[in-house]
Amino acid sequence: MNKKAKAKTSTILIVIIILILAGMLIQKQFGLFVISGQEQMTRTAQSIVNPSSTFTLTYTAVGTSGTWGASIVDTVTNCKFPDGTTSYKTVMLSTDGLTKSITMTAPSSGSCVFSGDYKYGTSSILNFSDLTVTVCSPTCTRPTDLCLTTSSNGCGGTCTWTVTKNTPADTDCNNIVDRTELGTYINSWILGTVTRDNLGAAIVAWIGTG
Repeated sequence: MNKKAKAKTSTILIVIIILILAGMLIQKQFGLFVISGQEQMTRTAQSIVNPSSTFTLTYTAVGTSGTWGASIVDTVTNCKFPDGTTSYKTVMLSTDGLTKSITMTAPSSGSCVFSGDYKYGTSSILNFSDLTVTVCSPTCTRPTDLCLTTSSNGCGGTCTWTVTKNTPADTDCNNIVDRTELGTYINSWILGTVTRDNLGAAIVAWIGTG
């Protein structure tokens, strides 16, 4: 093969390589990549919810590129999907975004266990990771410290308490001034941090509860 023919062959090969690279770039730019089989999906929700409340369950596509579609089959114990059943089927498409959220309804007690899978196009079916949502039963038991105005309900919320004190000497907020509380108050009066009128009121409260 002469030099001219070799040069022509080399030029053709270069052009072919450029066209292939350009085609790949166009596919990537305009989202024409097909499903690779490496895509994954997660399913998430808060781990603790209140009884009979609603919470959000979110499906998130991971590792996707370009145009894609995935089918989802999911089931749950105790909780309810938006249609009131314990089973759910849906499809996620790239044109709708990487996430899909639905509103779940929790039972009055117990826990909800999700079990399901997903499938991108004709790729293999893959299972979701285990997901358990626990229903927390709030405690409304008043704390030992009766002077607390708020306390945890055990489920991430708070309980509000009404605090009553018969006088400032009632340091444990039980509406009683005992001898120890009165003694402490007397010492505060001697040190000048309590007024004589307030001390008098504390003495009257102590007499009334003695």
